[in-house]
Amino acid sequence: MFEGEFKYLSAYEEGLAGLGLPSFFVYCREGDTRRLLPEIRDAIKSVRPEKIFFFGDSDTATNLQFSASALFLTQTVRPLEVYLPRLSIAGPKGFDELKSQHNSAFASELDRLISSAYRVDPDISYLLLHRDLIAIAQDDFKLLVPALASKHKERLLKLCAQARLQK
Repeated sequence: MFEGEFKYLSAYEEGLAGLGLPSFFVYCREGDTRRLLPEIRDAIKSVRPEKIFFFGDSDTATNLQFSASALFLTQTVRPLEVYLPRLSIAGPKGFDELKSQHNSAFASELDRLISSAYRVDPDISYLLLHRDLIAIAQDDFKLLVPALASKHKERLLKLCAQARLQK
């Protein structure tokens, strides 16, 4: 599954079967209840994957809602395992840009990301999941150009405030 329909096309062109989502939200709300998007539910029922790889953009390391969505997916589809391939926060932003940067080496780069993907533990909180995603991205923060570094530092501060307000 990919955050972004057009970003998914980059992987589809390489023969990777999947699903492109308009955002990283994997659920819809019915009153106070969150439900897995029917397209995801139907795809799982039809394809019967052994595991799910949920590809988010590079900026998901500083977006707490991504972790909440990834954990919801993991808890909803268990016993299937969910893995999060991680793009560097320093870029490229998405898989379409990754493909344009790597051209002929895109398939091997995609393989590398899949083989090193983070497995989501369904029994942790989304806050601990996000802590892990920040830790994975830690070295890449040093690669950010100053303008992006300031942007992501601000996002991290907002993330901390959001986390503090969560139940």
